[in-house]
Amino acid sequence: MNRTLALWSALLLSAAVVDAQNLRLSPLSGFGINGDGSIRPGDLPYLTGNNRDQRGMAYRSATDHLVVVNRAGSESINLIDGSTGADALSLDLSALISGGNESFRINMVGVADDGAIYVCNLTTASDPPEFRIYRWDNESVAQQLVFAGDPSNGTYDANSLRWGDTLSVRGSGIETQIIATTGGSFVALFRPTDETLTSFYSTVLNSDADADGGDLTRSVAFGSGDTFWADGGNNKGLVLLSFDLNAGTASVIHSFDATQYPSSAVQLGLLPSSDLLASIDIVAGSDRVRLYDISNLSNPPQLLDWKFYPVDIGNSSPFPGAVSFGPGKVYALNANNGILGFSIVTDSSPIPPTIYMPPIGQTALIGSSVILTAIADGTAPFTYQWQLNGVDIPNATTTSLTINDVDISDAGNYTIAANNAVGSGSATALVRVVSETLLLHDPFDYTPGELLIGQTTPGFQNWIINGTGTDDILIAAGNLTVPGMAVPSGNAVTFGAAGANARVALGTNITEGTLYYSLALRVDEFGSFTDGNQYIASLINSSGNNLAVRLTPRSVTNEFGVTNGYKLGLRKLASGNPVFDSNVFSIGETVFVVGGYTFDATGVDTAKLWINPAPATFGNLAPPAPDLINTNGNNLAQLNTFGFNQAAQNPSVMVLDEVRVGTTWEAVTPPGTSTSPALQLIRSGGNVTLSWPSENTGFILEAATTLSSPTWTTVPHTMEGSNNTATVNAGSGNQFFRLTK
Repeated sequence: MNRTLALWSALLLSAAVVDAQNLRLSPLSGFGINGDGSIRPGDLPYLTGNNRDQRGMAYRSATDHLVVVNRAGSESINLIDGSTGADALSLDLSALISGGNESFRINMVGVADDGAIYVCNLTTASDPPEFRIYRWDNESVAQQLVFAGDPSNGTYDANSLRWGDTLSVRGSGIETQIIATTGGSFVALFRPTDETLTSFYSTVLNSDADADGGDLTRSVAFGSGDTFWADGGNNKGLVLLSFDLNAGTASVIHSFDATQYPSSAVQLGLLPSSDLLASIDIVAGSDRVRLYDISNLSNPPQLLDWKFYPVDIGNSSPFPGAVSFGPGKVYALNANNGILGFSIVTDSSPIPPTIYMPPIGQTALIGSSVILTAIADGTAPFTYQWQLNGVDIPNATTTSLTINDVDISDAGNYTIAANNAVGSGSATALVRVVSETLLLHDPFDYTPGELLIGQTTPGFQNWIINGTGTDDILIAAGNLTVPGMAVPSGNAVTFGAAGANARVALGTNITEGTLYYSLALRVDEFGSFTDGNQYIASLINSSGNNLAVRLTPRSVTNEFGVTNGYKLGLRKLASGNPVFDSNVFSIGETVFVVGGYTFDATGVDTAKLWINPAPATFGNLAPPAPDLINTNGNNLAQLNTFGFNQAAQNPSVMVLDEVRVGTTWEAVTPPGTSTSPALQLIRSGGNVTLSWPSENTGFILEAATTLSSPTWTTVPHTMEGSNNTATVNAGSGNQFFRLTK
């Protein structure tokens, strides 16, 4: 037996007798140049902080090396000293071939028990899938291609074209096994064709994980015996499956939902011999490495310790990197944020709490009830306290908060803090309150880079594809902000030019009154955009072929015929002529649009459009006068769907955010929550200058000679820079000033 492997086995055996509850993570001494067990972006030339160019990493015990797959610049597979973090060697790539996604010819890596290294590519949309697996017997030999083809052996469907986000390897020689997963229910297990190990074949395993509430698309790791663990993220759960190669099945034997294991912890590393599981927890702020005890599968994984990443460049990808165990240590590669190395030590110190299942923001109707729930882990016991906008809520000291008979005053940010003897953790959720049913609100709180089609809104409506074009409407990081509107959350979508359309059903048929939609829009590139015959967004009837309140763009050109701006117009239906507003908008300018369709049982239905309505009208019961009205076209019996459109005649790159559809103006134009501004007074000679931030809109400055005066006089003010200011004569005697709204 390899002497290093024998030593590792001995170390693991000795660790097995240690009480798992006393295992903790300690920064690996001497690893990296930062003194905290980290290798940060830029410390090594191939470790970068953008584009998630390093996702695959595995530990090779025979040489104490980390094997890291890099796509930044020239593709490379680099070796890092597992004790010092120093750059070592790189692997040969002479057998690398095309196929799958050309930007990911190498992606994930695993190391077998005999030290052989295996690397796969990523194939995302090729039909059939073009999956590759490469092998190196050791670190100095030439690269070998050992598998090229479709892992599903021709049984793939539309959900199983993407392979290469997951990879786990175990065994030695002819007993080597490699597992990879994809969307839906497919799993592929690869084994050598013969003892030369120059060719591998795939056995398809049909799993029931998707039906059981789990998913297999984010991470996979072999467990003990014929089992493997998988984590789908996105609240789909952590699952342990047992597989049968003869039957071609993989069955869930244990599953843990978001109340039992963080849905944000989406990359797994397993040490089956010690019943340890480690994961990377992708959260707002600094991500975390978590260590769990999985020795008692009748209970959820038990948290042993967690540690922050010292770098927070940002990584909202569902494929953030890799976790790999070594002898008495564990490594975590977090794409964009570097590598952390930890020793696994014995320590009975308490662990500070974290909120691993945060409360979920909601939009509530006046008079309804709201229940907010959170779950913490760490070392018990915990105490809890809920706050509304930073103020403690009396008697709100459990993990759940119920708000009955919701009123406008109940709107705001609800924060729960969990405390124990050594620290605290908190999480916040926004509760919005509306007076009418908001049929749709999508803040696009999905993972950037993913497709919009197939996502589910907070109201449990599904975005579906329409048309035959390319499905390329993507989630984009960041938001479009509309002054005076409720602060946006989540992300946005980017789309434009030719492609498939997206639609979402409202869940009800609207046949009377007015149906409104609102959205924020930004055009980033014009492309070949020319005319005003296409549309960006619309309301749609149940047959799907009548599109009402069509938001229509038209290009504006300069004297040289070059597009340098655009106007927005309105069609009642596709068959009617559009009308256009006179305002011209530019690239990079955010425009807030509200559309409405008013049913008239005895006359002509009317389509209306508001373009950048005044913030003072947001949240009002009655809408202001529209900028455009169009009655050209037939009447519709009902509307029940919202959608937006891609077309070659439209701008080539657009960003859309904060889509709302509702039956009142108030519902689709929620105003921002104003905070009480601080009024500052500065005396200079015989004058007093009063000021408050201009971002606090709608306030009036008033003055009186006594606090109890029944009459307060309005003091005129002006906006100077970022402040509202007023200058008054200091005079004699007392003067009192207040801001009212």
